[in-house]
Amino acid sequence: MSDISTQLTSFLVSERLPCVLAFSAASELGITACEVGEAADNADVRISRCQLGLFGFEEFGERRFTGCVAKIPAELREALAASALSEGVPCIEAWRTADDLGVPRILVGVAANEMGIRITRCQLGCFGSSAMSELQ
Repeated sequence: MSDISTQLTSFLVSERLPCVLAFSAASELGITACEVGEAADNADVRISRCQLGLFGFEEFGERRFTGCVAKIPAELREALAASALSEGVPCIEAWRTADDLGVPRILVGVAANEMGIRITRCQLGCFGSSAMSELQ
């Protein structure tokens, strides 16, 4: 197990690494989120509780957090549509949208799902391209 993988053990919850704690680990360890994701993967540690609600909520009986948004705010709908690339909206752009609009990240993920827009390029490398440098 690499030194980073060993250091990640203090961030685990029920033997998994919640997304929010993965980013805390990156900050504390002075490494990128992608490096945390790689270290977790190398240590066979699963990332859980995606901040966009995309995965890691099995304890609630769902593999993907899905909720019905009664009405997606027009501002959010427009922002998601504007940031969508041909393959979808990169994770980091979804985060920026949430931050810019002052809404929870999970709302952006659920709204994207409701709109049929895929979230791509996880910053932790969980799915899609882990080469995030062009977007950061």
